[in-house]
Amino acid sequence: MKMNILGLALVAFLILSACQPAKTPAAATDTEGSENAANADVTHVRAVQADDGRWTFHVTVEHPDTGWEDYADGWDVVTPDGTVLKPNPDDPFTRLLLHPHENEQPFTRSQSDIEIPDGVSEVRVRAHDIVDGFGLKDIDAGFIDVRTPWDYLDPLAEAVRNGSPVGFLLPTTNQVSRLLSGLEEAPFTELEVMEILVRRYKPVSDRLRPDDRMVAHTGYLVFARCQKDPGR
Repeated sequence: MKMNILGLALVAFLILSACQPAKTPAAATDTEGSENAANADVTHVRAVQADDGRWTFHVTVEHPDTGWEDYADGWDVVTPDGTVLKPNPDDPFTRLLLHPHENEQPFTRSQSDIEIPDGVSEVRVRAHDIVDGFGLKDIDAGFIDVRTPWDYLDPLAEAVRNGSPVGFLLPTTNQVSRLLSGLEEAPFTELEVMEILVRRYKPVSDRLRPDDRMVAHTGYLVFARCQKDPGR
């Protein structure tokens, strides 16, 4: 089984092979000084699948804990339809954090026995703090590199600041067309599409020239700007 593990902000993705450890940074940085911004961020995820098919997630969280009055109190593993996966359905989060970590930042905590439903190939990991809720808000820019980025346009728009640039990497034109359709219906403007071409050179100082063969296409970059308030 393969799984894409997503952390939305400057979005990174990860493919996990069954029974093999893997890890990725899930970049998530709230803008310093943003007022009332949730700032419990997932900065690193490692997920390992056991022989019985269940998963253990090792999640690194960063939050400016100050004590019991403000601290990161949990993190979730969330499917694309919004379902929070919990080994214990009575817990408020996938992993409940029972105390502040003001002297340990960032910190990593694990949760085992997480069951990923059949047919689900992507999940998202998010952190929560007791004052401001879930993090990944008011970030300055976003970049998504997944197979179906149009599925993440709404949470991306919620995560970035008004006017922030966003980018996407895709390998085929039909994916680009579908993404453009989604962007046109979402709060994004200034759409731009670029094709990535790679032309390597022979590194010989006295007769520098291109290689005899060229890889003409490697992918497409799509850029846009989130414009949640047309008046700004």
